[in-house]
Amino acid sequence: MRPEFSNSKVRMLGNMTMDDHITAACWLNISDPELHQKLIDYIKREKKNMNVHLSRRTGQGYEETKVATFNLFLNEPREEQSSQPTEGISNGGFPE
Repeated sequence: MRPEFSNSKVRMLGNMTMDDHITAACWLNISDPELHQKLIDYIKREKKNMNVHLSRRTGQGYEETKVATFNLFLNEPREEQSSQPTEGISNGGFPE
């Protein structure tokens, strides 16, 4: 199954190691405020998140090796935050 969003030209601006504390963010570039709010409401109501995979090309064509995987959760004000699931984020975000 092909993901809904992808980018084959991610540009790394510096070196990283497995010991670095890396954070991630996502902006929904939706200019329609009503549609934007409906999407946020759906994510919140259905307890959904975005899953991100980073891969490195290892050969010619599209042969790739996964180097990172993580979930992005909806930012909520601190007092409204519920406990976030930890599935898939142990072991540095890599599957065990």
